[in-house]
Amino acid sequence: MKYLVTWKSLPVPPQMAKAALTMLKATKQYIENMKKEGFIDVIYSLAEGRGGVAIGEAKSGDDLLRKLMENPYAPFLEYSLTLLADQNIAMEFSARQLRMLVGE
Repeated sequence: MKYLVTWKSLPVPPQMAKAALTMLKATKQYIENMKKEGFIDVIYSLAEGRGGVAIGEAKSGDDLLRKLMENPYAPFLEYSLTLLADQNIAMEFSARQLRMLVGE
């Protein structure tokens, strides 16, 4: 199953900055591993600098949750997840509904 994953960076308390920096550095390797495993298809940071987006593959929502929580920097991220579907299937359903509206 394909998912769109978006995230926002949460504020880091000043007393945790050193630990957060270490966690952020470890996240670089985590991302590379997720790409190699095929979990991440594409990943981008938002130009605003406060988050990012990725498209990934997971067997289930539980699998996705596990993968995201393995991110060393996860305590400082707020995730939003959207299940993706094939565009052609969506177009077929839209066309079917429109044909019904016009009486075909």
